[in-house]
Amino acid sequence: MQNLTPLGTLFVLICWTLIGLATAYLAKKRGRNPYAWFFIGYFLALLGLFLVLILPKVKEKKEPSKTPPVITDTLWYYLDKDHKQHGPVSQIWLDKEIAERRLDENTYVWNENLKDWEKVKDLKKDL
Repeated sequence: MQNLTPLGTLFVLICWTLIGLATAYLAKKRGRNPYAWFFIGYFLALLGLFLVLILPKVKEKKEPSKTPPVITDTLWYYLDKDHKQHGPVSQIWLDKEIAERRLDENTYVWNENLKDWEKVKDLKKDL
């Protein structure tokens, strides 16, 4: 191998750096770590550039929402056999209790959409 002049060495280093930068840029666009890919492109030159182009794009990970979920379920209250008020409970919980017969059809229930307490049997179509 022939010895390079200082100007030739500088030219080779600039080319490797530019290929490393191009590889890092493309890696970032494709969802990959640009710092790691800079060094891959710098040391492997065109092979690193080719690798970043043939690898599939990385899918973005969605960060979990920091706000609590909005409860859209209607909140219900019910009266037990001693007419003691319980709740709020969800529509799902209320349906389950009725289906498992822990609450019967004569149990009084209420939610903010009702004007007054009503028996389950009178609301059966709504529940």
